[in-house]
Amino acid sequence: FITITHTRPLKYHVVPPNEIFKMKKEELVKELESSEEKLDEIYNDNISEIQAPVWLIKTSENIINKEIEIVKRARKSINMRIGFLLEGEGEALIKAFKELPRGIPIKILATPECYINGEKLEIIKMFEEAKLDNMEIIETDIKFVKIVIRDGKELFRTIVKFTGEEKSVLPETSVGVQNRYEDICKNFDERFLNQFNKIKNKEKKGK
Repeated sequence: FITITHTRPLKYHVVPPNEIFKMKKEELVKELESSEEKLDEIYNDNISEIQAPVWLIKTSENIINKEIEIVKRARKSINMRIGFLLEGEGEALIKAFKELPRGIPIKILATPECYINGEKLEIIKMFEEAKLDNMEIIETDIKFVKIVIRDGKELFRTIVKFTGEEKSVLPETSVGVQNRYEDICKNFDERFLNQFNKIKNKEKKGK
């Protein structure tokens, strides 16, 4: 490492490597700091425009309203696991199902009954009485689970606390999780269809 002094005659000075290293290190640090500031500006300018594909929904009313919104957006399919219902939810879902085009299949895996605030609700009977020709409902033991999957692209799961020996639903504790990660939704949808068809085929063989 050499510096040149432009005099007559020219003078050459040997610079120790450690000084050159220190100087280049300082230049690199300054460059990195400048880049970090620019990235921070870009991040702060755009973060408000970015929406995460997962949302939390609170209160029974908001959860039911969100489920109905999702059902109404269906273009290919609605698949559900129903281990419990919130108060008024079954009626709201059936009404939304009736408004869908009959070409959209609705498949449901459900537990026969649940309790809401200590009162018994017959889940399967309620949906069967709707007499929708595009809806299939199969009984299975999936207590404590409720999931809606739309078109394999959107998933809504309700989480709730239970109480007592009959595991009665406490609606005031309900929380909904809306998920639009397509890979996750697709995976849940495929698993649902595999389970649904497996149970359906088993029932056919048993008849």
